[in-house]
Amino acid sequence: MGLLLYVMHKQARQLLDRFTLAVYNFRNYWTCPHGQLLLMTYLIDPKNPLPRYYQVYQSLKKRIEDGEFAPDSALPPERQLVVDYGVSRITIVKALDTLENEGLIRREHGRGTFVNAPLGTEEDGDSVPTIAFMCGVMFHPYIYSVLMGAARVASELGYNLNVIGLNDDTLNTNYAMRQVTAQNTVGVLTYPRPHYQDLKIHQDITENDIPLVMIDRYYEEIESDYVIFEEESAAYELTRYLIDRGHKDIAFLTHYEVEATSIHNRIRGYRRAMEEADLYRDDRLWFDIYSNLHVSKGQIGDQRNTNMLRERLQTNPVTAMVAVNHDVAERLNYDLMSINMTDAQAALGTENGRSYSELTVDVAAFAYHDLKDSTAYTVITGLQAGEALGTKAARLLIDRIEGNASTDVVHLHVPIEILPDAEAEDINPASADNRLSE
Repeated sequence: MGLLLYVMHKQARQLLDRFTLAVYNFRNYWTCPHGQLLLMTYLIDPKNPLPRYYQVYQSLKKRIEDGEFAPDSALPPERQLVVDYGVSRITIVKALDTLENEGLIRREHGRGTFVNAPLGTEEDGDSVPTIAFMCGVMFHPYIYSVLMGAARVASELGYNLNVIGLNDDTLNTNYAMRQVTAQNTVGVLTYPRPHYQDLKIHQDITENDIPLVMIDRYYEEIESDYVIFEEESAAYELTRYLIDRGHKDIAFLTHYEVEATSIHNRIRGYRRAMEEADLYRDDRLWFDIYSNLHVSKGQIGDQRNTNMLRERLQTNPVTAMVAVNHDVAERLNYDLMSINMTDAQAALGTENGRSYSELTVDVAAFAYHDLKDSTAYTVITGLQAGEALGTKAARLLIDRIEGNASTDVVHLHVPIEILPDAEAEDINPASADNRLSE
């Protein structure tokens, strides 16, 4: 008897659940556009190669964007979505997680899942206009200084600044563009990543007629304003300084960012100085030693870099080097010190104490602060004042927004301050033999 009552109770519970869902369906479908009772199905396509959760995510996103679910209205409960789409609850939860990560929905414990209002759509007659700043590595000291320059100008001139991080995920870049359009952004500053990673979003911005200013580097395919440093002339001066100190064997070291206009311009300046002195050699462009150097990923202590530099100096000795940026300069100084210390310790550890000749190298560096007090080998610095660059870029963008800029595309070139180390003036290691012992 007890078992029979349990079965009857379970069946009644299932019927009640179905009735509840049916009432929800009726209410939901009856209020659809055109006031028709729509017996709709959202079953996923089993032949579609996309994951099931992603198909559900796409469908729900489209329903939100089409206005089926108004801002602050509730989405159907998870059990209803399971029925609607013919998938498991785990699949529904993952789709909702994706929508929540994009900021389209919010979950309220004990109440349900609700649609968020689009960003920046609140009705406010005195609303503050917004400009966006897009970049990849947001907390690198140099990029942060650029951002601070832009933020200061935006604040002074009465604009909000929305910082948008970019990565290699297509969903992320789509979300970034949605943030721009949803917030009614009036202009965009970008720090373009190398290898044309962000070309598509730059094209989308210009196609939407949103004013755009690229900072530090630019995509040649994008016809838009940009503000950059005078990289080529600075690289020429740094290299020329080393030549004037008597150096003939000078290497140029890059890192993972090779396909960027800023890096190309620095290489051009180095080459021009070396070619004028009839000293240029292709094998002095060292692209590989620090090609894996991503300081933001914690690779500053990678011993492989030190070993590769040692091997290169054994086979292709130089007396001076130009470091393409601050990260390479700091790592290079560290590696040179490490090589000297290791060789000195090895010489002391031999039975008879073999002779030891210190590796002496002059380093010229692009850097975001003067390196002469913090590094052992840097004799001249090309100072990249990131805040000044961000300031000029933000002012140009706001001039463009407010109709105060030239109707033509504007390309601003900011000089780089050259800071030689006065204490290194009388030191000339160019005559030293820097061929390391095998």
